[in-house]
Parts: sequence; structure tokens; C-alpha cells
Amino acid sequence: MIEEFRFIIFVSWNHVKQANSIVKTMDRQVVDTGDQTFGIRLSADGLEPPTHSVCNTAADAAYRDLIIGRISTKNFVDVYDAATWTYNAALIDMGLMRIEPKDMIKARDEN
Repeated sequence: MIEEFRFIIFVSWNHVKQANSIVKTMDRQVVDTGDQTFGIRLSADGLEPPTHSVCNTAADAAYRDLIIGRISTKNFVDVYDAATWTYNAALIDMGLMRIEPKDMIKARDEN
């Protein structure tokens, strides 16, 4: 049985491109889509402009070691172990909210 780990990773918005580049070098499965790993827009009030992005990812032991060794050491990254943190609890701890896309806000307000 393969041991699986989960991580919730926050990146400051100014470093999203750098974080996506790091992910692409670490995981061959995301070479084509790695530019989208960190794309969820977050801010303290849920409004533009974004200050952070987040991804929630599964990892085997080898990938976990890469996350800990190559990502969590960056000063623009905060890593939460999903074994002890839920996604919502991590968002609250970071003081962040998701910025809803304008078309979703418009559709919600029309209903």
C-alpha cells in the first residue's frame, strides 16, 4: 500500500509564476498544466487584487520530500499538512478568502 500525504500550499501572488515553475520541475504529470497549479486568487477580503494563491495536493513519500525540501523552504510559501489542517481552517489561519470570478458573482446576484 502506497502511503499518501496531502498538503495545502499558499503562495504570495507576486511569486505564483515562480511557484508554478518549481512545480513543473518536480512533477512530470503537471508539465503541461503546471502553469495552472497556483491559480486560485485569494485576498483578505475576497476582493481584487489577489495577494495569494493556493493549491491542495496529494503526495506520495517522494513527492512529500520534494514539497518539504524545495517548496516549503521558500519565504513566499506557507505549507499546511492536511493531516492536521482542513482547507477552510488553513484559509482562516492565513486570513484569506477566495476571490470569486466576476461571472460567478454576476450569476449569483441575478438569482
